[in-house]
Amino acid sequence: PLQNGRAVSIEEASCSDAEDDSPEVVELRTMVATRRAAVVAALSLCALVLLVDVADALTKTASGPVSSQEDELVSSGLSAGDEEEAIVFEAIVDEDGGTARFVHRVGGDLAAEAAAFCAAHVNASLAAHCATALTQQVDLVRRERALPSLTLEVTVDETGSTATFVHEAGADVRAEAAAFCAAIVPEEYVAACANKIVASAVDKSRLDAAGPWGRLLGLELLAIQRPTSESVGGAAGTNSDEPSPLVVSRVQTDDVVGAAKHVGLYFAADWCGPCRQFSPKLVAFYERMRAKGWRKSAPLLEIVWVSASRDPDGYAKFLAQMPWPALPLDPQMRNALQQAFGVTGFPTLLIFDSAGRLITKDGVRKVSNDPYGMGFPYRTPAQQAVRLVRGVAGVVRFFVRALFRPLASLLFPGSRRRTALSSESSSPSSPQLA
Repeated sequence: PLQNGRAVSIEEASCSDAEDDSPEVVELRTMVATRRAAVVAALSLCALVLLVDVADALTKTASGPVSSQEDELVSSGLSAGDEEEAIVFEAIVDEDGGTARFVHRVGGDLAAEAAAFCAAHVNASLAAHCATALTQQVDLVRRERALPSLTLEVTVDETGSTATFVHEAGADVRAEAAAFCAAIVPEEYVAACANKIVASAVDKSRLDAAGPWGRLLGLELLAIQRPTSESVGGAAGTNSDEPSPLVVSRVQTDDVVGAAKHVGLYFAADWCGPCRQFSPKLVAFYERMRAKGWRKSAPLLEIVWVSASRDPDGYAKFLAQMPWPALPLDPQMRNALQQAFGVTGFPTLLIFDSAGRLITKDGVRKVSNDPYGMGFPYRTPAQQAVRLVRGVAGVVRFFVRALFRPLASLLFPGSRRRTALSSESSSPSSPQLA
């Protein structure tokens, strides 16, 4: 190597290079140091930004949803322990689609909570409808939570192809329905699909548990609620001469019809002249029969109107004249019942016993000729004889069983024990074998 025009050794050159303070070397060192500092600064800035993003993401994941959830619980007056048991949903409160959060607490008074919510968010004229809607929604949520394990066959396309929806007891049926629908329909239809599946699942569960009248007439009927004179006339500034407001509510078929000793199906329509003439007579007859019942929990007679009305307005006006419940306006259901019982004209009154056995199809003539119900429920002599035989057979069966069991235990003391042991050993699910 050469330095200042002379040759130097390797060792000397190395020492001379490290200690060289020539302008060129100083400029080079400065440039390198500047670029190195710039690179280090850029890397440090990138690392800092990355650390900030990671910290922000971790904060949102760890505390964001919890904080939001806690805020919602606090605003609703709930604690974290009550969240799963409470029923919370958004209720539409105006025509523009505005919503407000409704909360039904564990053990709370649903009627009082609904009344307070409706008084705060809707007009007074809509308060009754608001409270009814909230009660029905709470009842629906309860039924969803109590659904047993079940399966539904769902039609998924126009060709009739089906898919099986499976719900496990205790799981969130809405989440299951949303996941099921996401796999078979476009995204914009998932919500509607899920709502239909949940409604079908609830109806299937209720229908499986329904009694014979619920399966025949449907799970719910419509009834008019007439406020008492105290509730209407006792309000300040209320004119007692004004008619009481009428509210249509849904009632459970088995609760209303299943408890009655006799059931009448009244086929009639508002446009039918003979129906309008007969209905006041039937109302008076109905009230007399209800007064005869010695137990309010088991009335002597309950009637259900099967409407042949042609429009909702006529249906509502005719229903307002009736003290009994009615089927919803459903021509298909009415046609099916007419065909099942051979009803060809209006008005027609069918009378059944509590077990669903038909007593008479000629209820209109019977009631018209016997307005005080002296011959009610109008069984024929043959029906009365059959009923007498059934009653006697039931009494005989009871005494035979009551006498035979002690006698059998005395004559064959080991028979019942052997029967129990054989049934246990033949059962694959007996606790002893398990």
